[in-house]
Amino acid sequence: MFAVVDEENLNVHIGDLYEIPARLHYQIGDLENAHRYFKRSMAELDSWGVPGPEEEASLENAKGIMARLEEEMEEQKQQKRRKQQVYLGKQA
Repeated sequence: MFAVVDEENLNVHIGDLYEIPARLHYQIGDLENAHRYFKRSMAELDSWGVPGPEEEASLENAKGIMARLEEEMEEQKQQKRRKQQVYLGKQA
């Protein structure tokens, strides 16, 4: 896929390609991989710059998604900790 992007000189769109697996991972609840791909997508968007208003809106949207994703990941970690504490409390 990346070879075709390079060959066709579509490098400016590579961030969009990373967004696809990010969204798929998010939909199945795999927040860590969703975060990893969104991070790559944002890095690509940043590296190519923002050529116009549509792309700028896309970058702002991606930043919002990252913030929500990080909040959800933190919530997930806290839930795991609470479950472990309940489990350990029952063991004692």
